[in-house]
Amino acid sequence: FWTQDASRCVIRNNRVYNNLKTAMQVSDDSDPVVVENTITDGKGGGIVVHHRARGHFFKNTISNNSQAGVGLMDDAGPVFVGNSVVGNKSGGVVMAGRSKAVFLSNVISACNFAGVGLKESSAPLFDGNVIRENLGYGILVQGSATGSFQNCLIESNSKSGVCSTGSAKMHIENCTLTGGPELSQKTGVLLHDSSSATILGCSLHAHRGGNVVMRDQSSAKMTAGIVLQGQATAELYGNVMRAGKISNLVLLERSSLTSVGNSIVDSRGVGVLGMDSSRSVFAHSTVSGNAGAGLHFTGSAAVDMTLCTIKKNAGQGVHLEQSCRPSVHSCVMFDNSEGAMLMDEGLEGPLAV
Repeated sequence: FWTQDASRCVIRNNRVYNNLKTAMQVSDDSDPVVVENTITDGKGGGIVVHHRARGHFFKNTISNNSQAGVGLMDDAGPVFVGNSVVGNKSGGVVMAGRSKAVFLSNVISACNFAGVGLKESSAPLFDGNVIRENLGYGILVQGSATGSFQNCLIESNSKSGVCSTGSAKMHIENCTLTGGPELSQKTGVLLHDSSSATILGCSLHAHRGGNVVMRDQSSAKMTAGIVLQGQATAELYGNVMRAGKISNLVLLERSSLTSVGNSIVDSRGVGVLGMDSSRSVFAHSTVSGNAGAGLHFTGSAAVDMTLCTIKKNAGQGVHLEQSCRPSVHSCVMFDNSEGAMLMDEGLEGPLAV
């Protein structure tokens, strides 16, 4: 099928299979309605929408094509509702150009490379989709793409649930990201380069490499167990970080963090681990019930703690060593098994606990 010009056709209940090129191409200003078709086993892609085309795609099955199941380019702006995009060899949904699509309640699974791939200046909305068990990334965002993902389940993809690179911007809200019982998704969210993310109201758990990992000059506002590397920056407000394997929060290299009103609890290791030349500010935060120290800083890490409550940790409340630079003001520390604070000899800093 190839819809062109300003065509407004309805394509319903067909089986389209074993074609040498794209099974369905939607171009120019066409706006078809495509309902309950099976598009499978093609040597090219499943559905390609480009130019200024729109299109409404409902309850189709797009599977086992040699290229991407769905490809969107140029200024395309289709709507996909209730489709299954399964087992395609070059990705599930791939978007480029300035395409702006809406995806509602679709299942995107078992595709090679990525379930969803966004690049260039594409800017979709995904709401209520299931993105699972893809043989690469769940979602890969590159270039200057922006993506909004709401109410989605992103689980058991073989690499990261979400990976963002370049200057890409992500908004992830009320989503569940999980590696499942076998921890098959390496990381929940992985940010590279100068990419940024806002992560709100999400559940992130069961990732063997960390719930959120930030590298290079990436930045985020989020809730999650976090690893910051390079020059990554993060701001956390009013979140609960719980039950990390090594630590709920790790700061490495030249990363920086602002934490206000958060609870950092019940880690199987330390609550917060700051190393290298990282910088962090904690205010009105609670650090409690961790299996090691509440906060442990080493290297030349700089930390400022104001009006925090640090209690009932199995190690020290705060452990400071090497040449780290502490500043502690008006904090409450009690019932920590190995004392409120342990400092290496020679460490200096304003302390008013």
